[in-house]
Amino acid sequence: MRIIAFIVGLSLMACINPSKGSKESADASSMSGQIVQTEEKGIYLDIPVTELKKQLDVRPSDSYIILDVRTPAEISKGKIAGALEMNFYENFSEATSNLDESKEIFVYCAAGGRSAKASELLSERGFPKVYNILGGFSAWSSSGYPIQK
Repeated sequence: MRIIAFIVGLSLMACINPSKGSKESADASSMSGQIVQTEEKGIYLDIPVTELKKQLDVRPSDSYIILDVRTPAEISKGKIAGALEMNFYENFSEATSNLDESKEIFVYCAAGGRSAKASELLSERGFPKVYNILGGFSAWSSSGYPIQK
């Protein structure tokens, strides 16, 4: 019942539009995306790369973590600037213990599969603000957004 109330509240808050040109930090209520309920207790939000780009443009970089869960070979072809590299296949659960739970975490991989699993794990571990980037790095780079090599 609490989850339904949360989702309804979040949906209502999403209808509120901040004024144009505002540089104030946005939160989940202003992001367009799909709420995902995990099997355990977690909830994360699926958002498109366009939404990630908007958020990165208006937020101070110390208010969030961009988490790249791809392999080193994949990352060698480029990544989103400032992303923290954390290979999903190597001790991911252990490595996440050092993440700051007070920050929003934007998670991406190559196409979206691993990042969805990583987002689920993070939300089930109690991280309250987790966002899975739909389409991953492939969608980011094909949209023409900047990459760091």
